[in-house]
Amino acid sequence: MNPLFNRQKQNGPLNFMQQFNAFRQSFQGDPRQKVEELLQSGQMSQDQFNQLYSKASEIYQTMNGGQAQSQGNPFSRLFGM
Repeated sequence: MNPLFNRQKQNGPLNFMQQFNAFRQSFQGDPRQKVEELLQSGQMSQDQFNQLYSKASEIYQTMNGGQAQSQGNPFSRLFGM
């Protein structure tokens, strides 16, 4: 599993969100495009993509007070795109 998510379990949700925000600020490029490139190149399986998509949706909901995302890709929404 992704080290960022392992830290969430070890350090609690507040610390996880701080780490995620730091990662988000340092990320370069379009997150949706990066994920699609990993999927198309075979570096990420469809199952891994589905898990990531689900986790991104959960994080988005958490960051927005439990509200489900209205439209769009959770990767882009998480990164403010």
